[in-house]
Amino acid sequence: MASQWWPGERTIAPATAATTAGTDKLTIVLAARTHDENGFPRVPLLARSLTKFLAYEAVLEMLVVCPDSDVGTFQRLNALRAMRWPLRVVPDSALLSLSEHNFERVTPAEEWAVGGGRGANYRMQMLTKISVASLVRSDFYLVLDCDVLATRRTQLSDLVRGGKALYAAKPFEYERHRRTWWTAADRILQARGCVTNFRGSVIGVTPAILSTNISRGAMARVGALHSGRTWDESLFRLRLDEGLDWTEYTLYWTAACVLGLAETLHTPPHGVELYEESAFDWGAWQAWDAARAFADDSFVFTVIQSIGGAPTDWVAEQVEPFLKVNDSSRG
Repeated sequence: MASQWWPGERTIAPATAATTAGTDKLTIVLAARTHDENGFPRVPLLARSLTKFLAYEAVLEMLVVCPDSDVGTFQRLNALRAMRWPLRVVPDSALLSLSEHNFERVTPAEEWAVGGGRGANYRMQMLTKISVASLVRSDFYLVLDCDVLATRRTQLSDLVRGGKALYAAKPFEYERHRRTWWTAADRILQARGCVTNFRGSVIGVTPAILSTNISRGAMARVGALHSGRTWDESLFRLRLDEGLDWTEYTLYWTAACVLGLAETLHTPPHGVELYEESAFDWGAWQAWDAARAFADDSFVFTVIQSIGGAPTDWVAEQVEPFLKVNDSSRG
C-alpha cells in the first residue's frame, strides 16, 4: 500500500544524526507536555532533584522534547532555566514526520483520547524517546518523564562504566511489559525470537539510559524493513492495520538484541539499581516513604507515577525537605 501524506508534513530521515561526543558525558532527555495535568506541575521537582543529586560533570546537555505548541512554555520555565546544563527544547515536529492530528488518523479507535484512551500523543511520546537520538551528541542519553525524581548523589560511573550503560535488567515476564508488546516488536523488527525465545533479562521502563547508536539502528531497521513510509508512520500503521501493539522499550531492546549490541552497550546493575518501583501502581503513593527513598543508596531514581493518583501538592510536600540545596543528608 502506498504511503499517504497530508499537506505540510515533513519527512524525517532517521539516519540523519550528529556525531556523538563520546562516553565521558551523557545527555538528559525529558519527554513532557503541558497538557499532562498530573505530570507537568512536577517538572520543577524533577529539575531540582537532578541539579542536587546528579554530578554536574556527568551531563553534556539537557533536551526537553515536547509538542510544538509547548516549546515557548518550556523555554521560559524557570525551573529548567535554573539548571546548570545547557538546555535545548525540541519540538515534536523536529523528530516525527506527522502532526498529532494526522497521527490520530492512523491510531486505533480504542486509543483515541475522546474514547477514553491516551490518544496519539501517547505513542508519539514513545517514539520521540527513540527518535531524539538523531539529535543527541553523546553515546548515551538518560530518558526521563515528569514524575521521576533523583534521590541519591550520582556520578557518571554509576550510570555508564566501561562504555556500557546501566539498564534495569528485569525478567522477561516483568509485569510492566506485556508479552504481546515483545511479540509485536519481534515481528516488526524481524528479530526471529532474539528476545522472545530466550527470555533473558530485559530493559525496564522510564527512567532508562539508551544508546544513541541502538536507537538510530532501531529507526533505520524499521525504515528498511517497512519501506515506502517513514519509520514512525510505519509503526503507527502496523498498530492500526496489523494490531502490533509495540512500545518504545520493547522496540529498543529487540533492536539491541538483533543488532548484537545489547550486551556490548548495556550492563545489568552491580550494586546500584537504576530505579525503584514502590510508587508505580495505582494508589501505591499512599504508602510511599520519602525519607526511606532519599536515604536508600541502592537506587538512583524513584518514580511516583503521575497516573497513579498522587496529588501534585502532596508529592511536593513530601519531597521538599530533601531537595533543599543545603541539605547534606545524602553524602
